[in-house]
Amino acid sequence: MLAGVLLLAAALAAAPELRAQTEVLPEVFLSGRVALSDRYPLHYLGLVQGDSVSPAVLDTLSRVLVRDLTLSGFFDMRLPDSPPDTARSLSASTVTYLDGTLEGGAVNYRAEIRLRSAYRGEPFWVHVYEFPADRARPAAHRIASDLIRQMTGEPAITQSRLAFCGKTAQGKEIFSCTFDGFDLVQHTYNSGNVLSPAWSPDGARLAYTSFARGQADVYLLDLASGDSRVFQSTAGVDQAADWAPDGLSLAYSASPDDNSEIYIRGIDGGEARRLTYSFPIETAPTFSPTGRELAFTSDRLGKPQIFIMDVDGANQRRLSTIGDYNDSPAWSPRGDMIAYVRRDRDGFQIYITDPRGESHVKLTSGPGDNMDPSWSPDGLRIAFASNRTGVFQIYTMDIYGRGVERVTNTGMACTNPTWSPVLDDNGEIIITQKK
Repeated sequence: MLAGVLLLAAALAAAPELRAQTEVLPEVFLSGRVALSDRYPLHYLGLVQGDSVSPAVLDTLSRVLVRDLTLSGFFDMRLPDSPPDTARSLSASTVTYLDGTLEGGAVNYRAEIRLRSAYRGEPFWVHVYEFPADRARPAAHRIASDLIRQMTGEPAITQSRLAFCGKTAQGKEIFSCTFDGFDLVQHTYNSGNVLSPAWSPDGARLAYTSFARGQADVYLLDLASGDSRVFQSTAGVDQAADWAPDGLSLAYSASPDDNSEIYIRGIDGGEARRLTYSFPIETAPTFSPTGRELAFTSDRLGKPQIFIMDVDGANQRRLSTIGDYNDSPAWSPRGDMIAYVRRDRDGFQIYITDPRGESHVKLTSGPGDNMDPSWSPDGLRIAFASNRTGVFQIYTMDIYGRGVERVTNTGMACTNPTWSPVLDDNGEIIITQKK
């Protein structure tokens, strides 16, 4: 059975028509009810530069913009050296043309970006961006975000960050970087181990587990002030927190009586509400995007398996049915898929399934382990930790296991990624580092 699943996953990656026939994975539709597999033809014609424009600024802006648009998976990209496809101008797959100008000098730059529905036609969308010379990369992310929103109606991961655990000489600490691996920031300095960061829905806070006081407690970190406070501390192990979609409560596992169970508690305090009651270990809760259900890990059957329950603890049912070790569920923000980790013959690997557990598709394979899945805010990519090169680093891939991109290259082991929501219009968050 397992071999058949692997062959089917490989066939799906190579043949979209087979995927449709077998219905192993549902087609993903964008906001305009356009299928993700139907990519928008987009021809980037380049930017006309002024006399005083730095070649380095122009190169960074163009290169990052094209990479962002390509990585989004929304577009069939054509580059400036491709001829205009005028023959398709009246077809259903009309090509959109992207061009613009770049003016500026040693300090500030001004980019005018245009979209046209016909080659050399009048633009139907024009936007001006002003930025310092040293902010060409964030400017490209912002431009790509606006273009994606304009053409698809979808949020753009180009204005998001990834937080993760990095192993320093003193222990594991929390770091974050842009979705493409730049602007590395260290957030915690606990001189101990921290685990399981989880980004709040508003992007302003991180929940995480820390052993700073000699036991596993759940903390909340305010990114603007750099201050952390204890959220949950019992005599046992408090860990694996996940935010409710409204940002008002956290689900987590705790073992005040030496038995790990799932709880929910409001972030402003109050009594914790226990959801599970069983002798085995129950941990790793993850909210559905509606906030009405939770997926979690339980070994009530003797081995770790993925279960789903209502947010009040009722209607518990098993999701994973294959394999003797399934863990780390992560619910897509679109609600249509759940990623998780299964122990296979080639190590720990990432799978996705629908919320009914009817189809399970393997996205990664060995050599090496691939773990800790976390969804992008648009629900179209997955961040994960992999030791495929010997040391764990953070990678991303699309929902079919393709388009793998390495994010971190820091020299330290990196695990437990958590993807931020789409950040504000400037693609920035206020971060204060406190040692």
